[in-house]
Amino acid sequence: MDTSDFVKRLTGCLKPEEPAGPPKPVKAYAWARVSTPGQEERGLSIPEQFREIRRYAEKANIEILTRQKKSWVSSGSGSLPSEW
Repeated sequence: MDTSDFVKRLTGCLKPEEPAGPPKPVKAYAWARVSTPGQEERGLSIPEQFREIRRYAEKANIEILTRQKKSWVSSGSGSLPSEW
C-alpha cells in the first residue's frame, strides 16, 4: 500500500475492501468536423482528427464511447448549418 492509499484509508476516502489500482477511464464522445476545403488540404481531415483524438485519449485515460463526424465541405453548402 502506498502512502496516498494509507492516507485515504485513514480519512475514510478509500474503504478497506476496495482494491487500490489505476483510476477508471473517463468516458467521452469523439467529435470531428471539417468546415472548409482548406482544412482538408492542411492535414486537418476527419481521419487525422480522429487519430489525434485517439492518441490524446490513450494518454489521458479516456475511453471513447463513439465517434461522430460532420463535413460541411462535402454537403455542398460551404457554410455552417443554421443550428450552429
